[in-house]
Amino acid sequence: MSQEEYFIYTIIVKLFSLNINCFILTVYCGNGQQTAPWTVNGCNECTCSLTGTNCTPIQCDQSLQCNSNERTVPYNSDGSCCGYCEPITCLYNNTVYQVGAIIQATNDPCLNFTCTTSGLIPQYNPCSTQTYCTADVRTYDTQKCCYTCNDTCRVEAMLMMATVTVSNQNTKENNKYKGNVPLARCIGTCKPGLTFSYNSRMISVTGNCCTVASMTKTSCALNNTNTTSNDTYDYEYNITTSCKCLTVWPMP
Repeated sequence: MSQEEYFIYTIIVKLFSLNINCFILTVYCGNGQQTAPWTVNGCNECTCSLTGTNCTPIQCDQSLQCNSNERTVPYNSDGSCCGYCEPITCLYNNTVYQVGAIIQATNDPCLNFTCTTSGLIPQYNPCSTQTYCTADVRTYDTQKCCYTCNDTCRVEAMLMMATVTVSNQNTKENNKYKGNVPLARCIGTCKPGLTFSYNSRMISVTGNCCTVASMTKTSCALNNTNTTSNDTYDYEYNITTSCKCLTVWPMP
């Protein structure tokens, strides 16, 4: 094999080892050297050599001026190679939020997240001014996190089982009637008061108690405890309708 034939044979072997783009361009150039650049999708500049195809993104000379709530995307392979400004967002529970949005946690009413350019920042509300009280007197805020205690003097409904014995004047028999009687009671706290004694020239703390302010007469039906009788007894009683704080003066 002559030197010229060996050279052609070497070129052919190297050409078949390249991809199709390099193969076509190298054959066109015919010298096995790095070929002239070409573009792919308008955003990548590629060159071909005996080692393969090398592609790099095409960048614009101008610099992007993005806002603080945006991030710079260097280039878009499907469009402009000069890049663009993309709004920074936060993803929480499959929902996209803008920067500055306050997000309430799904499993904790006292936990919020703030969407920032650095991501989600947690903020926990410890309800530092909250004092304990039973659930029936709690008033929660709009987030169902912190509550205030409505432990003022008030009327609270209640039920009490009552049994009444009624004598029949005609038959001289005693019938028992039984049932739940709706009642009401006064519960809650009253703020202590202050009084000034002219005799002792001292200020004394007076205690206040929650007591009945008004009552009204009502009635309810009690059932006969005799299972063979279906009659009822109309039981009348007084029920509390309002409460008040009564000042209790200290002992002299």
